[in-house]
Amino acid sequence: LIKRKEELYRAAYSDILTGVPNREHFYLYLENRLTDTFDFGVYNDKRTRVRDNMTLITADMDDFKMINDLHGHNTGDKVLIGIAQDLKALSKKNGWYLARTGGDEFSVLIEEPMDQNTIVKIVQQIKMIYYQRNFAEKIVFYTSASIGIARYPEDTLRIEDLEKNADRALTLAKAAGKNCYAFFDPSMHVRTEQDMIIQNNLPEAIALSQFFLMYQPQYGAISKKIVGYEALIRWDEPTLGHVPPSIFIPIAEKAGYILSIGKWVLETACEFAYKMNEGKNEFVVVSVNVSAIQIMQPDFYETVIEITERKRVSPKWIGLEITETSVLTTVSTYEDVLSRLKGAGYHIILDDFGTGYSSLHYLRDLPIETIKIDRSFVTTLGNNPDTGDVLRLIIDIMHLMNKQVVAEGVETEEQLHFLTDSNCDIIQGYIYSRPLHEADIHKSIENEI
Repeated sequence: LIKRKEELYRAAYSDILTGVPNREHFYLYLENRLTDTFDFGVYNDKRTRVRDNMTLITADMDDFKMINDLHGHNTGDKVLIGIAQDLKALSKKNGWYLARTGGDEFSVLIEEPMDQNTIVKIVQQIKMIYYQRNFAEKIVFYTSASIGIARYPEDTLRIEDLEKNADRALTLAKAAGKNCYAFFDPSMHVRTEQDMIIQNNLPEAIALSQFFLMYQPQYGAISKKIVGYEALIRWDEPTLGHVPPSIFIPIAEKAGYILSIGKWVLETACEFAYKMNEGKNEFVVVSVNVSAIQIMQPDFYETVIEITERKRVSPKWIGLEITETSVLTTVSTYEDVLSRLKGAGYHIILDDFGTGYSSLHYLRDLPIETIKIDRSFVTTLGNNPDTGDVLRLIIDIMHLMNKQVVAEGVETEEQLHFLTDSNCDIIQGYIYSRPLHEADIHKSIENEI
């Protein structure tokens, strides 16, 4: 009878795939955590109540859907099982509670007083589990996680709100660019409502052409001439005012609007590229940011070709920027389509270099000809003595690999001189120009003539 009871208990409260407690058990655990004593059978011994402190850490794998879409759910399941095993070992070692609370979401509950610095160290341990390569079906995955953190009683006196607060923090971490963590803050309640307004208003923004592009010039470090422009999308929402791309792009990706937006950006940038290059002896490259979701589409190559041909644009005038974190799900996913695009004459650019794994492995395998050093490296020049050495090393290695280097966020003469002396190829930043409206660019060209 006891064995049958345990079997029924496991069936009700165990995650079938990974073997760890499921979402139902997680809710039951939280609901009863403040009772005097309780017994959760096969998962936990009896524990006395803890009135003082608890920390909930919720981790969600970045871009897990891509693994399922590209390699099948069996492969995705094997990746999840591997991560669950490592999280389970870490939790068991430290006496933490672990549950699978979503498709690719795991929650760790720590039931002891803990300062923020210690929590951050634990978060880094959890992130390292995702950093490790997960081998499934002989495919190498470079996974990462976004993490939300909520604390009791600092963030809430209602233990039932702990999960909601951790989820709000997780959403912020995703919006910040993924592969990072965020602590819950009361302002996130407002942020959640704002995100809903943005999501609801995106269809109208697309239909009424509320988006517009600005273009930031890029200068040759030696020639000091404009060699390119980065197209940057902007949105002035009638209710909220200016909404930064870092806020609305992740929402557009999640809500399924990014394909329409991405197509409009490429079309508009191509029209600008035509005006800037047609009939000129020297050409400038107009680069656009491309979402990983766009690249995943089976017809992405054909879409790019169709748009550029329709807009009468030469492929050598167009750069396609992909972020470092977006290519790390699986390197092989993007190799074929990007190789075909490069072979057709388009420039393939890796944006935000240094924010992810900065692996020479994918730089070798992917047809990337230009890397853009993340602005965080440039802004810390002069403040951190190691930054300069790292930058020089990056530039030297990239040149050995026959790749151009663009530095973003250059604002001071000190930064400019350092990068020029270090043989950086292209400079982008306020030191030369802020992003400009197309009309202002044409006006400045007319004044030069």
